[in-house]
Amino acid sequence: MVAVPSRSRGWTAICEACTLAWSLPLLAVTTFLSALTGELVPRILLSLVLVDIPFHLERGFLFREDAAEFGQLPEFYLSLTTVALVLLYVRRAILAVAAPAREPVRSAARISRPLGLYVGFAILSTMTAVDVSLSLRELLLLVQTFLVYVYIVRWVRARDEIRLMMGTLLICLALESLVMFYTHHVGETLSLPILWQIRVDADARAVGNVRVGGTVGSPVAAATFLSLLIAPALAVLVTNLRYSFRLLAAGSAALGAAALVLTQSRGGWLAVLLSIAILGLKVVRHRGRWIAAAVVIPLLTSVVLFSSNIITTRLTGDDQGSAQSRFPLMKTALAVIQDHPLLGVGPNNYTLAMRRYGAVYGKWGDWVYTVHNKFLLVWAETGLGGLIAFIWFMASTIRLGWKGWKAADPLLSPLAFGFTAALIGHVVHMQLDLFSGRPQVQMLWVVAALVAVIDAGTRDPDRSSKKLGLSEVRSQKSEV
Repeated sequence: MVAVPSRSRGWTAICEACTLAWSLPLLAVTTFLSALTGELVPRILLSLVLVDIPFHLERGFLFREDAAEFGQLPEFYLSLTTVALVLLYVRRAILAVAAPAREPVRSAARISRPLGLYVGFAILSTMTAVDVSLSLRELLLLVQTFLVYVYIVRWVRARDEIRLMMGTLLICLALESLVMFYTHHVGETLSLPILWQIRVDADARAVGNVRVGGTVGSPVAAATFLSLLIAPALAVLVTNLRYSFRLLAAGSAALGAAALVLTQSRGGWLAVLLSIAILGLKVVRHRGRWIAAAVVIPLLTSVVLFSSNIITTRLTGDDQGSAQSRFPLMKTALAVIQDHPLLGVGPNNYTLAMRRYGAVYGKWGDWVYTVHNKFLLVWAETGLGGLIAFIWFMASTIRLGWKGWKAADPLLSPLAFGFTAALIGHVVHMQLDLFSGRPQVQMLWVVAALVAVIDAGTRDPDRSSKKLGLSEVRSQKSEV
């Protein structure tokens, strides 16, 4: 037997160690990618996207104080949504390569066209931006949220997936409301691990008032999140979902309504009252009249009694010129639009442009801020094309919700109309504030995507319920 030199044995060991060092990361990546294709993975990741809306799990980079001072996006954001979205699309790419014949149920091209055009006009208007770096901050948000919208519209197809998303949103509504109650009790902004900050409006606090923003951000942002979910939560009560789900919806709606009062957002109050009125006129008249009335009437009565002092003070007390100051802000926006009607001044560049316009605020003070009207802001920043695309997006989403309601599906139709009523209320609210923050944009676009998915489900019930099995679908229909 020939002896192997010790030097050769040493080199062999080094080579084996190097091979192992290279193979372990490769094995880890392969295992991770394989696990990413599991059936539960997209549901978990999509749930994280929804949780990220109110709880704001993100890191900001390259902060700009001059943008933050006047209410525009001050930094780039890397959020939980960003990570989940990357993993969702990586998973779809793996499945497309591994099983190319496995096509999605429907194309998102037609449904996403209005929103895609809006993003396109925002990109185009960057050519007119004074500060392109500020525009890139908003464009990154718009593109990321558009990809979330496209993913939901294209690949969320089964009724149990819709139920999962609805259940996740209801749980988030309840938890965020409880957080806001605690913040109102403490009366000041709190810093916590993971959740970063639970906010109280600093300007209101300075004059002895407590307006709660929770983990969402400002009180207006919190009101947006709550107002877009209260009507859909009430709509759950007249679906054929199981009793425990409807109980969750009733509790979440009650908590959300009480928390909405704590934001002291009059626009949010108006949006919810309008959405509940619309919901009541249609849904209660068609089904579940006594059940809905037995829940909604005590709910509204208890909220009013619980917070009558807050409501009365906010509606009749001194608001420091908050309502009147919106008119000169609109006057400034109209002047900007008159000079830049076609392409606007560029996304996230409104605050730079408005400094060239000397609106006189008179007795209302010198409050200079981004215009508190979403439609005027869209026109001023992205031009006439962006405004038309944005209005088309809102109108087409409301139309899809109405179609979903008319389909008379025992599960999906009430949800479609609940979200539609919330969106109509939100359109009114958008004329009173700017709605440019990530939670507000993401919440609106996720709701719009859900409406599109629900409408598609009512038109093609067999496909949208294929993961449940025909027997369960028949049993659901027989319950009504």
